[in-house]
Amino acid sequence: MQFKNTNPSKSLFKFPSLYLPICLLYIAFCPDFKLYQMGVAAQHSMSAVDSSNKDSAKDPVNRIEEELANERLSKNSLAELIDIVHKNPQNIHAHIVLGNCCDSLGLPEQAMEQYKLAFKYGPNRVESFLELIKALVRSGQLTAASSLLKQAMTKFPADPQILFWTGNALYKEHRYDEAAGLYEEALATTPKPIVGLSSALATLYLMKDQHSKALQLAMLDLGYDKNLPEANEIAGLVFMRVGKFEKACSHLAIAFKSEPNNFPISVGYCRSLMWCGNYNDALLPGLFALTTATNLNDKTFVQKSLVVISSHVSKKTVKNIVSDLAYYPELEKNAAVHTELAKICLEKHLLESALAQSLIASKLNPKSAEAKYNLALIIENYKHYYPAALQYLREAQTLEPYNREISQHLLRLEDRLNINKNDWAWQFKDWLNKTFSLRTTN
Repeated sequence: MQFKNTNPSKSLFKFPSLYLPICLLYIAFCPDFKLYQMGVAAQHSMSAVDSSNKDSAKDPVNRIEEELANERLSKNSLAELIDIVHKNPQNIHAHIVLGNCCDSLGLPEQAMEQYKLAFKYGPNRVESFLELIKALVRSGQLTAASSLLKQAMTKFPADPQILFWTGNALYKEHRYDEAAGLYEEALATTPKPIVGLSSALATLYLMKDQHSKALQLAMLDLGYDKNLPEANEIAGLVFMRVGKFEKACSHLAIAFKSEPNNFPISVGYCRSLMWCGNYNDALLPGLFALTTATNLNDKTFVQKSLVVISSHVSKKTVKNIVSDLAYYPELEKNAAVHTELAKICLEKHLLESALAQSLIASKLNPKSAEAKYNLALIIENYKHYYPAALQYLREAQTLEPYNREISQHLLRLEDRLNINKNDWAWQFKDWLNKTFSLRTTN
């Protein structure tokens, strides 16, 4: 039985429960075979294992590694690999491959123990360092990873993979020039492609607005993996900046699917779709961009974009987004998203949805004057429940006492109610609006 992976950075198998009993039974009957804590796998296909003395036709570990890289690891192969490790606990390569298998199965703790064992038995092997460093980084243990990386750099100062990962560490510390130097050296000396290396260097060129060089490097990685998110992000942003929006959309769609919470990706994808006239698809990345905007200028730009989108997007698309919010926790828990959706729903005369979104926004952020003001407008103009509208207006004014629009609206409604409270004709008309108005339905 074999299973196919659709996302190698996550669980490789569609039915991991078929594999877990093998690992668990083995652990239960072999107390000396312990597996401890760690993170999610990545770059297994590029594990820096010395292959000079390996013959995949003779070495079953090589064959199993190939199955994993090709996303076709079988249950029997995994059982065979566990048996190999049990019979030869000092087989470094087997520990690394088993660690990769555990990671792909969604067993990060067990994977970490295998990487630790590989490092224990092969402290002078570059691949032992690399897999443990990757696992530490993925688990968030950056201090331990940094310490181990310094050791690796001392032992293997010219190894391309070590240079690459050291460059990554320097990049996170904003030491961009030093990171670029190591990336360049790694790229010039590596005997085989390191997926992600060209994209890492391309990011630094993009920061300097050197679009041609950035795109060239990104395309190198896309030649090895056309779905690599980092490379697609660089290519998409370059095409967007030079006005080739259709090409930008094709690349940013892949990057957005992988990292919707990345602001440059989400706002770039939204902007490119708008330039292509595809407002329906632009709404979702626009909402994600709103949640990830880190400063007022970015937030204002996104809000203005959403105003444009709201005038073009279809009512069906808005309904679908509202009904599917549960699939996007980042959006569902964000008050600003519900506030914007309320405005869009009003634009599309989805009045019940607008009211619901405003109520959610006010609940998520009780100190949002905008959310309360929107509630007041909807309740006054479409529900005609004036006391409730008045209450929300007063709450909004309390939160923003210098907001001229809110203050004027509050005074206008108070005056209107005072003037008309004894006007029977107005009261009868208001009763008719409440009772028979069709505008309150979606």
